Amino acid sequence: MGSLLEWPLLSDKYEIQDTVHGTITIFHPLDLVIDTREFQRLRDIKQLGVAYLVYPCSTHSRFEHSLGLFHLATQFFTASEDEHLISLISLIWVKVHCSEYFWSIYNGCFYFQYKSLSIRLLQRIVKKEEVRKALERYFGTGADFDESNENMTFIEKLISSERFDANGKWLPGDRPVEKAFLYDIVANENDSCDVGKFDYLIRDSLSAGIPIPFNQRSIKQLMENARVLSDPERGFPRICYPEKIADVVLSIGDSRQKLHNLLYRHRVVRAIEEMVVRALRLADRHLRYMGDDGRFYSLSEMPQNLGAFIKTSDSILKEIANSTLPEMAEAQNILRDIEERNLPVKLDEVQCGSSWVDKPHASFMGKTPKLRDVEARLFFNALLFPIDMRSCYNSRGA
Repeated sequence: MGSLLEWPLLSDKYEIQDTVHGTITIFHPLDLVIDTREFQRLRDIKQLGVAYLVYPCSTHSRFEHSLGLFHLATQFFTASEDEHLISLISLIWVKVHCSEYFWSIYNGCFYFQYKSLSIRLLQRIVKKEEVRKALERYFGTGADFDESNENMTFIEKLISSERFDANGKWLPGDRPVEKAFLYDIVANENDSCDVGKFDYLIRDSLSAGIPIPFNQRSIKQLMENARVLSDPERGFPRICYPEKIADVVLSIGDSRQKLHNLLYRHRVVRAIEEMVVRALRLADRHLRYMGDDGRFYSLSEMPQNLGAFIKTSDSILKEIANSTLPEMAEAQNILRDIEERNLPVKLDEVQCGSSWVDKPHASFMGKTPKLRDVEARLFFNALLFPIDMRSCYNSRGA
């Protein structure tokens, strides 16, 4: 099997100008991964979903976020022997994970499928003849180039984020536990301090015009001061930071909370999302996408076949709006209401203490006379009167 090699320094590369990170250099064979239908599709998926209807400049796509994540991942540990595999996975990671916006809000209860879809998409890409041939130097040839390949397994484990089983046993057998810190670079399941969050916080803040304490200087400080040390409580090495930049680390949580309050969970954004969900449910069985097997799949079925899955994007809403099927009329009316700003209003807001966490359906509707009248109907018709329950923690545990 081929060993990990250095990317060519002066050949087979091109540069991309990014509004957040400046020049991003893409080396061969990563350009082949980018130039696939699966990856280019990310251009048509907005990073912030319908938030652009409230913040008009928030129209950046998952494509830009993917490149930003890739850039930070390659910069974070330039000395790591697994640097190039991390570069590859950083391009794949956001392909499905949280990126299929409309499908995720439509079928949120099936969120666990994203990691499985990510792995399936990765396997689909690397099996393309041109990509496979270019990756032979890293993944080997013939029988070595399959799902059991240790480098391929490493990438899949990075996606799955599963580090330990219920008994504390180290799961990624392809890398020793001494390499546990590598799994915190792209998707940090321990404390969520990873390059994915670094990029989206700055990118989303910039596009929406919402200032946050976390910035490019913060990333530079984190990278310059990061060290791999043994976690005395967990018994494996992790990425650690000195106390002198504690405020920088804390600013990650503070920035996330601010963006949730003002952007991600904005009351109008949430109202439009609820309307989009209703429209998608009404249009579900009337939207059909052909899979690789020649069968047609509805919107809710399309994750079953990747050929059907990659044919969908944010354009789904335009498909519904422009459809001539009479069955689409009700869904089209909802989308028309969104365009004409006939939106539901927020009836009330109640701040709940920790004792409410396990009581999502607790009745608090008696707070106002108006809500008291709809209390009974609310719990029997949640589509008409949705409750948006939110639990958000800042860096200081509040």
